[in-house]
Amino acid sequence: MNTNEQKNARCESCKWFNPTLGEMGECRASPPVGGVKPWQRWPEVKAEDWCRVFSAKPAVR
Repeated sequence: MNTNEQKNARCESCKWFNPTLGEMGECRASPPVGGVKPWQRWPEVKAEDWCRVFSAKPAVR
């Protein structure tokens, strides 16, 4: 992945990213972690992070 692709593949541009507070959000590409309910949580990520599971958000019309 080149530098431009990495910049465009940031979590904030991913369909799995659910923003929470500020620059933080939840990654919904994987199941919640942390034991049993109600303590399970989605993995927390920063908006500028990226990973290999990236999937672009659908275009808004």
